[in-house]
Amino acid sequence: MMKELVVAEKEFREYITGKRFIALLAILFILCAIGMIGGLESYNSQLDQYKASQKQHETDIGYRLQIQEMEKRLEEMKANGAPQDQIDSMEAGLEMMSNQYQMPSMITIFYSIMSSLSLVGMALAVAVGFDLISKEKEEGTLKSLLSHPIFRDSVINGKAIAAVAVLTVAIAMTFLVVIAIMLFSGVVPAGDDLARMLVFFGVTLLYCIVFLGIAVMVSTLVKSSTMSILCVLGIFLIAYSLPGMSYQISSIILGPSPQWPVSPGWISVPPNGTVTIDGRTITAEEAAKINEENQKQYQMLSQIAQNESNAYWKKSRDLTSMINLLSPVGNYNELSGVILSNQRPYDYTEASSSGRPWWLTKISIWDSLGYKWGNLVALIVMAVASFAVSYVAFMRTDIR
Repeated sequence: MMKELVVAEKEFREYITGKRFIALLAILFILCAIGMIGGLESYNSQLDQYKASQKQHETDIGYRLQIQEMEKRLEEMKANGAPQDQIDSMEAGLEMMSNQYQMPSMITIFYSIMSSLSLVGMALAVAVGFDLISKEKEEGTLKSLLSHPIFRDSVINGKAIAAVAVLTVAIAMTFLVVIAIMLFSGVVPAGDDLARMLVFFGVTLLYCIVFLGIAVMVSTLVKSSTMSILCVLGIFLIAYSLPGMSYQISSIILGPSPQWPVSPGWISVPPNGTVTIDGRTITAEEAAKINEENQKQYQMLSQIAQNESNAYWKKSRDLTSMINLLSPVGNYNELSGVILSNQRPYDYTEASSSGRPWWLTKISIWDSLGYKWGNLVALIVMAVASFAVSYVAFMRTDIR
């Protein structure tokens, strides 16, 4: 392992002092700082709105009487054995009335830097890894390096360790800058918010490592840095555009959504009168029977269409999620969305008219990750697979 560390130390020094790394890191700092300023302004605005609403509710006698009346009705419903769905609906209404404005979470400030981390973090990972091996091939230094008493696996492992260390330092420095801005603004993270920050850091680092692994893999497979950067940029564009195209792709695969039946016309006949339709004389009594049959048929067809539509959109959501699993950007966005929110994600299948409102259900960071564990596994698999391919390809590289 010592030889790997020797290689890693040399590569790490070269990366840290390189102009390319310093320039990208500076861009990341600037973009995140600008995003944080906007995020803090939004957070402070929400906080002021929350404080104002709380103060208003404390002095609003009508509001307090309305809350007390709803609480009294709820107790009566429970005492009289009202149906559970009615009790749930009343509890939901009471909770929404009592919590019109939620105390904003400081972790939402990180939404303002998520896009910068996604784009510049990917560019930083690509810049570190695209010529990791191809540059050595072009300059002919790989052959001289392997002529020393060092094995191939020590070289590739050392380079990978150095590259991952560089990304870790870059992302850690960025987060420290962000936290410093928060502290100077009087926002102090604690508890669940602090845990979410740490997990968000880990997911961001994993996301960058995925693109680093892809860049290293391409650098190992091609012979020149020019070809390597072109291939990596192609992957870069596909990965970045795939989440936005996933819905269109799923629509092409599944075809058009089910069509709803056309509402039948209503036959109107005056009492004791008749109408003639297509040469047929219809009385008021016959018209009533025809209208009833048409409505039954329409309701049956509507129910079938509703079931088909529900099944179609469920397939569409599942297929869209599967397509997003192929993109590191899609996985990162999905994970960031649940990490930077302490609310339970919305469930399209739940009834909105009863039960506890989904946006009022607070969950822990581990429960949040549980909703998107597939995206986390996908990122881990991508990182491991890309480095594994790089390792195997490098071990078989002809350096003559």
